[in-house]
Amino acid sequence: MAANACQQRRYPPVRDRPNPKHSRGSVQPPASDRCRIGDRSPKWTAKTKFAVGFRTVRYARGMLPLNLDQVLPTAWPESLRPIGESTFEKEPFSDWWHRNRQMLAHLPGDLVEQWIYRHWTHSPFSFLPLDDLTWKRRYWNGADLLRSIHRAWGEQLDPQFDYDTFQRRGGADRHATALALDRGTWDYPMVLLSTPFGIIDGGRSLPSVRLVIVEGHQRHRYLNALHSLGKAPAGPHETIILSTPLTGAEQTVLPACG
Repeated sequence: MAANACQQRRYPPVRDRPNPKHSRGSVQPPASDRCRIGDRSPKWTAKTKFAVGFRTVRYARGMLPLNLDQVLPTAWPESLRPIGESTFEKEPFSDWWHRNRQMLAHLPGDLVEQWIYRHWTHSPFSFLPLDDLTWKRRYWNGADLLRSIHRAWGEQLDPQFDYDTFQRRGGADRHATALALDRGTWDYPMVLLSTPFGIIDGGRSLPSVRLVIVEGHQRHRYLNALHSLGKAPAGPHETIILSTPLTGAEQTVLPACG
């Protein structure tokens, strides 16, 4: 009886919110999420988020790719805006962090300083809700890192031009990124976003992309130039990898029966 009940259970579709730009009908749970024969009391979960036509449907397993072609509004609360943002009188990080540390206690200081505080909503990734972000640190050698990360929105890199730009006259006037990497590695970790179900970027579906650069594009440019020109720095290079339910990049409990 338990096997028959599991096989016969119906799974209602998750309906899209009406949107003329995104009319994709309904989404059924992946077959792999349905109970196996002999399981009891099947359970599965679905979560749907909507923001300006962007739809993410997450099951305990199964996820749509992150669509970077969609322009989404910021998800960051206005209360976090640095005093004097976009002016020469912007408050120092220490003051801002003292005021907001409790709200962002789940995130490390070297992440929030270079990403949230420094760039505020000028960051194209400010659509990521902060309250459900998780993170981990990882150290890489340069070649592995360059092979593993994706630079969104199609910016082309020119190694020789980039090298000359960061080097300037090659002395103490070098760009801060060059000063750090010429000594072996950067002074702030690069920030990456985990995208376990791939991305859509520039109209292209890229299902194999697992890490997208959130913060550290200048570091990426110069590291790529050094490796391309046979001047690879010693490393290792520190990164902070963000995970969010918005991309399915979270630890989830597989559908359970019983």
